[in-house]
Amino acid sequence: MFHKRNPKRLTISLIIFLLLILIGFITMKKPEYVYKTSPGDMVETILSLEDEMTPEEAFELIQVNDPKYVFIDIRNRYDFIKGHLENAINIPLTRLIEKSTLKTFDKYANDSVCMVLYGNDQTGANGPWMILKQLGYSNVKVLLGGYDFYSKNPNDTEEIPDVPEYYVEDPKYDFAEIAAETASAAPAGDQGTKPPVPVTPVRKKKKQVISGGC
Repeated sequence: MFHKRNPKRLTISLIIFLLLILIGFITMKKPEYVYKTSPGDMVETILSLEDEMTPEEAFELIQVNDPKYVFIDIRNRYDFIKGHLENAINIPLTRLIEKSTLKTFDKYANDSVCMVLYGNDQTGANGPWMILKQLGYSNVKVLLGGYDFYSKNPNDTEEIPDVPEYYVEDPKYDFAEIAAETASAAPAGDQGTKPPVPVTPVRKKKKQVISGGC
């Protein structure tokens, strides 16, 4: 025999189920960080080169102590103590998006102060810069070459090559040498192969930084 279903019981069960869903939506925490920049806008920003600062530009700003710029060293405390840009503040990468740090960044944004991030080398600040841009901070730039390049000779601005040294990364392996050694060890029939000629990238020159912030 089939038992008749109690409509009241089904209604109560449905109401309880809907209440549980409603409570779940109400108590669900909002994400702590929300990206405000779309991937397309991010690509355009990268290609524009507007957020890149050369060591020469940084040197000039440091000399005049422009209050509209602040240099942020994202390296660890040990590297910062060994050497850093004059008047730079140390905010290690592990503390970059802490609430207290973001409050400081908010104050810089409200005061129209441009934040210039730098690490040890060229790529050290690229990731942190991208995160802050996606979080909505438009007042952030990257120091090309990082501290390693800046500490060499930042005030030598007489002759800047088409491809400055801070754009060219040192390869981890000498592939031409490896290819040559492989070719010398290969059978006689394979000796005519030559390693490819390395291609040097050519970057367009960016405009001079405008005084008074980003």
